[in-house]
Amino acid sequence: MALQVPVPARNFGAKSIEFLPRGNRELNLSFAPDPTTGESVAMVRGGFRLVVHDVEVSQGAAGNVGYGTVTLEADNAVVWIRNHGTPGNLGGLVSTTDRPIEMYLDGNIVFYQGQRVIYADRMYYNVSSEYGMVLAAEVITPVPQYQGLLRLKADVLQQRDRQNFMAYGAAFTSSR
Repeated sequence: MALQVPVPARNFGAKSIEFLPRGNRELNLSFAPDPTTGESVAMVRGGFRLVVHDVEVSQGAAGNVGYGTVTLEADNAVVWIRNHGTPGNLGGLVSTTDRPIEMYLDGNIVFYQGQRVIYADRMYYNVSSEYGMVLAAEVITPVPQYQGLLRLKADVLQQRDRQNFMAYGAAFTSSR
């Protein structure tokens, strides 16, 4: 069963997902589709890089705002895919609100989102809603109305959406 985390309703565009090996190793992937639920669970071990393309948010009459590419690197992951129609592989995946892709990441996590970089030990991330929970987080990020980057360390960092975060047990500085 997929880990379900409530998030605010938003209209997100489709995102294509690409799993790549991290470094010179081959991608170590085990895959278990469940035909009764239409859900698939994959385990990725030994290092991987996940690239999320075509990230955009629908702004209604204002059109779509594109955000480019999000990249995640980690040692290990468990990936839940609802309504997955291609048993046996993670190639050609598309995450939508009807087919969300959720993952639990573990070990040497580096999360790139524009100029923002998050380093962590463990993380949950919902690709379709861009919602996440990060443990032992360190963030280097731009901040509106400040020229430069801030460093934030937090025991728990909750990404509520692309621009809104909640940090617990946190400290920040403008010093690198």
